[in-house]
Amino acid sequence: MSTKPERALVPAPQQKVSQPSMDRADIVIVGNGIAGLTAAVEARRHAPDKRIVMITDQIHPTINTPALKQFAIGKLAREQLLAYPAGTERSERIHVVNARVEEIHAQSKYVTLTGNRGFGYSSLLIATGSSPMGLPESTPGRNFDGVMMLHRLQDYLDFRRRLPEVSECVVVGGGVHAIETVMGVAYWGIKVHWLIRGETFMGKMLDEVASDMVLERVQKAGVQIHTKTEVLGVMGRVGSVAGVITNHQEMIPCQMLLTCTGTQPVMTLAEHCSLPLRRKKGIVVDDRLRTSVPNIFAAGDVAALKNPQTGEYEPRAMWYAAVNQARIVGAMLVGREDLAQQPFGVQWHATHLGELSMLTVGDPMIENNRIETL
Repeated sequence: MSTKPERALVPAPQQKVSQPSMDRADIVIVGNGIAGLTAAVEARRHAPDKRIVMITDQIHPTINTPALKQFAIGKLAREQLLAYPAGTERSERIHVVNARVEEIHAQSKYVTLTGNRGFGYSSLLIATGSSPMGLPESTPGRNFDGVMMLHRLQDYLDFRRRLPEVSECVVVGGGVHAIETVMGVAYWGIKVHWLIRGETFMGKMLDEVASDMVLERVQKAGVQIHTKTEVLGVMGRVGSVAGVITNHQEMIPCQMLLTCTGTQPVMTLAEHCSLPLRRKKGIVVDDRLRTSVPNIFAAGDVAALKNPQTGEYEPRAMWYAAVNQARIVGAMLVGREDLAQQPFGVQWHATHLGELSMLTVGDPMIENNRIETL
């Protein structure tokens, strides 16, 4: 039996949790897309004395994203892509912080940022936008060089740089973004293969006659259209895309593969909120852009609004919708609900295909199997 005195058990020292360095603003906006900046400008117009902070991890200013289509075909210079005049943030006294917001502490009304920094708020706007979906993760070869998604300015800059090396291109997708991309690539004299999963183009909005009219115009531009066609795999050569294999076991050669298969809301921040934000294909909001958590709003591609035609909550990932929402939420952020009266209605799409103009309103094919020609 040991006679050595027992050593007292000393509890291990607890590691101190570092508290973020806190700052404060009346309005904190996460995201510098068109919804974020427009909301900031509108809030400033209604409230000259409020402190407005816009936090973004993007390195470029707010871009007019619809104008990127014209930039892609060389009709606009990079300097013409700004959504607002240079220096708008400074002139409107909008303080821009380049960082990523990691968490929302809704009860205490503050957000934490990278770099152990925090911002308290009275009103918070989530305007984190969307990201492209691309090919399914299970698609072999989806990460080869030359497999691209045209979504942000950097994507279009990359597209322009690669053009001299491309003689054939495959475009995947059946929506407005896809058809505009197809026509943009064809503009450069590149042979384009357009892969559409359905039997027709935009089947929820166009009947067969209208679809045929549009596709005929695209074919006249020299585009080869493949309906009922999907990509099963991507072929490569020394790490770069060399072609695609379709569900018809056809190999289509290409040096560039552009996927235009839709977008999805960037929900990472919404998932890191101390109080649960209601989510359904996006952050659910009412007609004043209020979320399920007090003093937190959402606008732009990340916001899911009720579709008056279907009753479903869904994002409206379109430029004009983001601008309209931002004007409403700009008033809401400063407590001026009386100024937030603009109604929403159904979504619409418009584009030009040479001499052919296309406009669709709502989802007409949900209730009707034909479209009336006026």
